[in-house]
Amino acid sequence: MINGVFRGRNATVFAYGQTGSGKTFTMMGTNEMSKATGKRRHPGIYVLAAQDLFKHLSKPEHSDLDMCVSFYEIYGCVAACGMAGAALRG
Repeated sequence: MINGVFRGRNATVFAYGQTGSGKTFTMMGTNEMSKATGKRRHPGIYVLAAQDLFKHLSKPEHSDLDMCVSFYEIYGCVAACGMAGAALRG
């Protein structure tokens, strides 16, 4: 997905399912750290995607790029912006 973004494509990840089905775990992961590696044991898609984005942006050929990233959570007909923490109602 991230490689495609750097080739000019757009990307969206959408998690849908009933309460308790694992959407938050899949997207956010956990903060549990591995004692052996010092890294998250279950990082989640957001963390893995951010790591890939910053890895690509640190390359000299991408030094002129700006990146815009956002994520939202919709629960109970309320959309919350994950970046600013502001609730959006519509």
